[in-house]
Amino acid sequence: MFRFLLVIVLLTIFHCNAQPFSNVVSLDGQNDFIEIPNAFNTQFQSNVTIEAWVKPCAIDGHRMILTKFWCGNNGNQFYFTILDGKLRWAWDNTGCNDGANFYETGIVVQANVWQHVAIKHTPTGVTIYYNGSPIPGTLIQGSYANMLLSNEPLRIGVYKTITGNWFGSYFGLMDEVRIWDAALSDALILSRYNAPLVGNEPNLEGYYNMDISGVGNGITVPNIATNNGNTVDGVTIGTASGPFFFNQTTGTFNQFLGNDTTLCQGDSILLDASLIVGTYLWQDGSSDSVQWVNQPGNYYVTVTKNCEVYTDTIQVDYFPLVTVDFGVDTTLCGNETLNLDATFINANYAWQDGSNAPTFNVNSAGWHWVVVEANGCFGGDSILISYLPAADVNLGPDTSACLGTNILLNANTGATSYLWNNGSTNTTLNVNQSGVYFVETAGYCGSSYDTIQVNFIAAPIVNLGNDTLLCANETYLINAPNINGATGYLWQDGSTGASFLANQTGNYSLAVSIDGCTGVGSIQVNYSSLFLDLGPTDTTLCFPATLNLDLTQGNASYLWQDGTTNSTYTISENGMYYVTISDNTCSLSDTIQVELNKVNSSFSFSTQSECGLGRVICQNLSAVNMGTINQLEWYIDGERITSVNSPLFNFEVSGNYAIQLKAYSTFGCFADTTITIPVVAYPVPLANFQTSTNEAAENDPVQFINLSYNADTYQWLFSDGFVSVEKSLSHTFETPGFFQIDLYVSNEWCHDTVVKFVTVKTPIRYYIPNAFTPDGNALNQLFSPIFQSGFDPYDFQLTIYNQWGEVLFITHNATIGWDGTYNNSLVKNGVYLWKVKFLDTEHNERIIEYGTVTVVR
Repeated sequence: MFRFLLVIVLLTIFHCNAQPFSNVVSLDGQNDFIEIPNAFNTQFQSNVTIEAWVKPCAIDGHRMILTKFWCGNNGNQFYFTILDGKLRWAWDNTGCNDGANFYETGIVVQANVWQHVAIKHTPTGVTIYYNGSPIPGTLIQGSYANMLLSNEPLRIGVYKTITGNWFGSYFGLMDEVRIWDAALSDALILSRYNAPLVGNEPNLEGYYNMDISGVGNGITVPNIATNNGNTVDGVTIGTASGPFFFNQTTGTFNQFLGNDTTLCQGDSILLDASLIVGTYLWQDGSSDSVQWVNQPGNYYVTVTKNCEVYTDTIQVDYFPLVTVDFGVDTTLCGNETLNLDATFINANYAWQDGSNAPTFNVNSAGWHWVVVEANGCFGGDSILISYLPAADVNLGPDTSACLGTNILLNANTGATSYLWNNGSTNTTLNVNQSGVYFVETAGYCGSSYDTIQVNFIAAPIVNLGNDTLLCANETYLINAPNINGATGYLWQDGSTGASFLANQTGNYSLAVSIDGCTGVGSIQVNYSSLFLDLGPTDTTLCFPATLNLDLTQGNASYLWQDGTTNSTYTISENGMYYVTISDNTCSLSDTIQVELNKVNSSFSFSTQSECGLGRVICQNLSAVNMGTINQLEWYIDGERITSVNSPLFNFEVSGNYAIQLKAYSTFGCFADTTITIPVVAYPVPLANFQTSTNEAAENDPVQFINLSYNADTYQWLFSDGFVSVEKSLSHTFETPGFFQIDLYVSNEWCHDTVVKFVTVKTPIRYYIPNAFTPDGNALNQLFSPIFQSGFDPYDFQLTIYNQWGEVLFITHNATIGWDGTYNNSLVKNGVYLWKVKFLDTEHNERIIEYGTVTVVR
C-alpha cells in the first residue's frame, strides 16, 4: 500500500495538466526532428490550419513546431514557432525572405506543461489559438496574403536556415500534429483540440498522432489522414538516442523496477532503470542506471528525461536461512544406530538414498546427507558415519595345514590393543608350526579373548623315474608310485588314472594327496630330433631345373642309392632316388621318383605391307617331351597381346618389332623364344587446309592454305566450277551463296580427301552525308543515312546532339530525316553530332556509327 501511495503522489507532482492522448515524441533540442517529404497535399497557398500539443522543456529563443521554410532552390512557405514564450507564425509570398510576414502573440507558452497550440491562415488574416480558444496577436511585419509555394519538406521540431544549417531545435514533448487544407472555424478547433481524430475528417491532409514506440534515427512516423489517398509518412532524423517515442498514459514507466520480491539468503538482484534513457537518482544518491541489491529494504529511483520525471520503488525481503546441523562425524559400535533430524518449517527434504522424510535413521557406514528446500531456498548438511565391530574377537575353529605353508591368524576388531601368546601386539599372527595360539584384545568397544589349535601335515614324496629318450612313433607308459594313504592322483592334463601313456616330447607330472596335502613328481620325455622327408614320391621338374636335397642335421650319418654318404644330393636326371639316415638311437629311410619335363618354344612367320599398315602372320611350332602344350602367350616389345595358336599382328608404323612366344605344358613348365621382325607400313597422306575467312564478301579474294602432309599431288574442286592442282591458292567468289571446297591429295600408295565450306554474302551498303542545307529551296533539305541493302528498317535509330550533348532530334524511322530544327526553330549554322544504330541483317549484328554533319543555310 505504501508503494502505491508514493507513486500517486509523484504522478501528481510531475504529470499535472497531462493531455489525454497516449504515445508522444520527445525531441532533445539539439540534433533530432521529424521530416515529412514534400507532396501536393503539403502545398498550401491560401487557407491552412495547423495544430499541435506541446510540452516544451525550454521556451527560450526559437523552438520550431512545424516548418516548410528555406531560402534556397525550393523556396519559402511558412514556419510555426515558440519564440521566448510567444507564438509566432511566419509566411512568405515573394521568396528568399524578402517579403516575409510575421504574426505574433504575447507570452502564453509555459515550460513543462502540456498545452494545445494552433494557427489558422487565410489571405486576409491570421488567428492563433491556445488550448482551443483564439488569443490576441499582432501583425508585426508585412501584410496578409497568399503564401509562396515551396518544394521543401515539412519538418517537425526544426528550421533550415539560408545557409542550409539547422536552427530553432524544439526541446521537449510533442503530440497530435495536425495539418488542415482549410481555415477551420473557432468552434471546430475548440471541439476537437482535446480529443483524438479518426483520420477521415474533411480537409485533413496531415495527422501525426505519434502512436508508435521506439528511439533513434530512421523510424517511420505514419500519417493517419486518409482523405486524399496520397498520405505522406514522416521519418525521424537524429541519433541512436533520439527522437524518443513513449507512452504518456498515467502510470506508464512507473513499474520498470518490477514487483516486490523476496530472495534467499546470499542471493542478489539487479535493479535496472535503463528502460528510460535519462539521468538517474537512487535512494542512496547513486546515479547509475542499475543498482545491485543484496540486503533487505525499500529501494527507489527517479529518472529524469527531458522535462519528464519518472519514479518507481521496490521492496526487497529475504527468507529465513535454511539451516541443518548434524554435528561432527561419528563412530558407532556393532549394531548401533543414529537418528539424523533435518526438520525445518514448511520444507521439502531429499536424503542421499532418495527418501524425503524430515528425519533419517543411520544403520550403515558412509556419508549421509540431506538437501532441504523451503520457499525456493536451499540448505543442508552431511556427516561421515564409521562403524567399529563388536569387541568379541574370533580366531575361527581349530585348523590344519600342509607342512611348509603359513596360516595367518587375524584378530582385528578395531580394538586399540592386542596381545598374543608369543608377546606380539600386532592385529595378525603368521604361524607355520603345530600348536595352540591365543590373543587378548581391548578397545573402544570393550575387551575379548580367544584361542585356536593349529596342526601342520607333511606332503607325500612322488618319484616317476628317470628322464627318457624315444624314437619317432615310440610311446612310454609312466606308472604312479605305490604310496600308503594316498587319496587321489592328478596328472598334468587333469586325468586321474594310476598310469599315463606318453607319446610326445614334454614334461609329465603327477600330484598325489594325503589328508589334503599334495606331493608332486615329474619326468621329462624327449624324442630323437632325427627326421627324413624327400618330398612327394613322384616329382616332376621343369627342364633345365634341378632338385637339391639337404638332409643335414646333428651327428647323423647318410647312405644314398649310389653309395654316397653326403648330407646333400642334387638330382638333374630322370630316375629313382633313396637314402637311409641314422644317429646313435634311431634310423630312417625314404624314396623319390623324379621326371624332367622339357618344353620347346618355336614359331614361323611371314610379313605383308599395305597403305598405312604392315602385317606379321605367325604360326606356333612348340612341342613338349611329356604331357601337352596347354597355354600360349604372345608378346610384342614386352607387352602381352594374345594367346591364340596362329595370330595376325597389324602395325601402323614401320619398324623392327620383337615378337616373343611363351609355351606352357600341362605340368606347369614353359619355354620362350623371341624373333625381331622388320615391318613396313606405307605412309598415309592426310588432307587438310585452312581459309583466310569462312564468311567472305562477293568479289573479295579468299586465301586457301594447304596443310596436308605425306602427299605428292593435289586437286581442288570448287562448287562454283573452279578446279586447280596448285598446292595453295587464292579464289574470288563472284556471287553470294554457300560453296563447297573439296581437296584431294595422294602419294605413290595412298590418297585422302577433305571437304570444307565458305559462305559468301553481299556486304551492307549505306552512305551518310556530312552536310545539308535546310534553307527551304527543296534541295538537300534533310539529313538521313542512305541504305541500299543489308539492314533491318524496324531496328533503326538516328540521334542528333549539339556540342553540349543535348539531344536535338531522334527517330526510329529510316525514312524520316532531320530537318535542321529544334523546338520548331531552325538551329544555327555549324557542326552537329550524330549517332546511328541499326541491325546488319546479313551478319545479324548491331552496328553503331558516330560522326558529324554541318548545317549550312
